[in-house]
Amino acid sequence: MISSDGEEFSQEVKSMQIEHADIEIAKKGDEFGLKVDKPIKENSELIKV
Repeated sequence: MISSDGEEFSQEVKSMQIEHADIEIAKKGDEFGLKVDKPIKENSELIKV
């Protein structure tokens, strides 16, 4: 679930990257990129469901 500016939506994770390299798992504290279906603002909250 992603919460951005008061709006929430859910989606399946299809792509995650660290420094443009594909990853399968991100550890707590890692900064990573996540491909999303809708535009979101930087520092939006991401909740693993």
